[in-house]
Order: sequence, then C-alpha cells, then structure tokens
Amino acid sequence: MINWEKIRKINDCFPRILVGEFNIDSYRGLNSISIRIWEDLNLSSHYVGECEYAFWGPNQVGSYSSMHPQNTIEEAFNDALSGLTSFDSNDFPNEVVFFEKHMQNGNIYYDGNGNEVSLDEIIKRRNNYNK
Repeated sequence: MINWEKIRKINDCFPRILVGEFNIDSYRGLNSISIRIWEDLNLSSHYVGECEYAFWGPNQVGSYSSMHPQNTIEEAFNDALSGLTSFDSNDFPNEVVFFEKHMQNGNIYYDGNGNEVSLDEIIKRRNNYNK
C-alpha cells in the first residue's frame, strides 16, 4: 500500500496516476487515436484527458488540444476529444487539416489523409488555402 502522506512530504505534491486509456479507431485519415485519462489529486477537479494528437485547422494560428481538469473520467475523455473536434469542420479538405503528435525527440505532423507532412509543407498548404 502506498503511504500518500510520505509522498506528499517528500515531493510536496501528488503524483499523476493513469486511470484509463481509450482508443478511437479512426478520425479523418488517422487509423487510431489514443486518449489517456490521468487522476491528479492536487487539482480541484481530479481527472485530465490527454489526447496524443493536437488539431490544427486552416483557420487556426497553431495546433490545439484540450486538457482541462474535469470531475469524472467521462468528462475528461470528452474534453480531450473536443480538442480534436471543436475546431474541425466537414468543409475543410483533408489537405489543410493537420494533426500534431508530440514525441520525445520532436513533433510529427500528419494531414487529414493520415500522411506524414513537414512543417514547411503545412505552411505552404495553409498559405495556398487562405489566399
């Protein structure tokens, strides 16, 4: 059994605990999307959803993901999912919708077709679309 009092005294904080990982089979051209739910007792609302991708639509300055603390696991999941869906539109072609995946050694970008693209390619496509 973990003695939380000792952990708090040593670190002056609570650890984040992974309480669930959910997979969405497909979204646009991405084959699979993972959303992890973390419990952090140091927050007033204890659950935070973390999507592995951030969404970058043609009208956004940069990519967006949502990680607002929530009261339940379901609310945290829905919040993380809304980071992908809230700025998306069926009117956007897959060629100008991008997903940013954070990796330890940098970010990887994919377009709405699921193809890996460079940041230079993203800028080029966005500029052509917004003309």
